[in-house]
Amino acid sequence: WLLSARATIFQSMEDDEDTPWGDMIHTIMRERFSDLLEDDNACLEAYERHNAAVRAAVPPERLIDWPTGAGWEPLCAALGVEVPDIPFPHLNTTREFRERTRAH
Repeated sequence: WLLSARATIFQSMEDDEDTPWGDMIHTIMRERFSDLLEDDNACLEAYERHNAAVRAAVPPERLIDWPTGAGWEPLCAALGVEVPDIPFPHLNTTREFRERTRAH
């Protein structure tokens, strides 16, 4: 997660640092995540803290704790539906994210 966040979200924050968009993102990150984005341990602790808060707030029968990259099987099992006969989509790559954030 951290490598992806550094290559996408954190990078776009640096690119937009002196803009209204950048100001908003920095405020959200400071208040809801961590103001120590250069510190790997602080970021990982914030990520785990966020995930623990979600797990505590959502009733277990409504929570799908789906690991990234796990494909259709665990997601479909949790939803009680058949696994589709199509490849699992891989969207929002680093390149796509960067192109999209540059467009604003």
